[in-house]
Amino acid sequence: VTTAANVAQANTISAAASGELDFAVGIEDTADSMAAATTVQNGATAGDETAGFTAATDDDTDTVVVVTTAANVAQANAIALATTGLVTFQAGITDDISAMVANGAATAAFAAATDGVDENGAVTTDGDGDTLVTVNDKVTVAQAKIVAANTTGTMVFTSGIEDTVDKLVTNGAENTDLKIITDRTTDVIITVTDEVTVAEANIIAGAT
Repeated sequence: VTTAANVAQANTISAAASGELDFAVGIEDTADSMAAATTVQNGATAGDETAGFTAATDDDTDTVVVVTTAANVAQANAIALATTGLVTFQAGITDDISAMVANGAATAAFAAATDGVDENGAVTTDGDGDTLVTVNDKVTVAQAKIVAANTTGTMVFTSGIEDTVDKLVTNGAENTDLKIITDRTTDVIITVTDEVTVAEANIIAGAT
């Protein structure tokens, strides 16, 4: 197939073909067409591939996949694992921090979706390592740093960073972990949960 196919087209072609199948330009469609986003969607549970996407990628296991809408972590994980080919999340991955970070490390699903390192130290090569990542809820500095380690793309912390002053300011300067975030996301909201001195407040204000 010499042009990009959507999931429905790829499924139809897959059902009609009995020989080797090659989607030369890949499969391009919405996240929902490839994997369920919610507990029950199109007869599937969150993170399960749709039947049409499974049929197409089973026949061309290394096809390029382009996802045209934002995927949550469960969807992104399922899509990344469905092919050994290049995966691109054009609109990025959007979810709560609990889906991305657990036990002080990236979740296995988030790591697989972003070519990151998961909580077991496993390095993945299935996903999109420079995808946009949007976190819906508040994060600590430590959580934000883990997100940053798993994508070289743009990060959006919709509800900002919330942490104690010692995680934001160290030895009279911006904390090094916070600086990793603010160097890449210059307008992030920062909420300090305890009392700060004027000097500390000035350093935090200068960080974003």
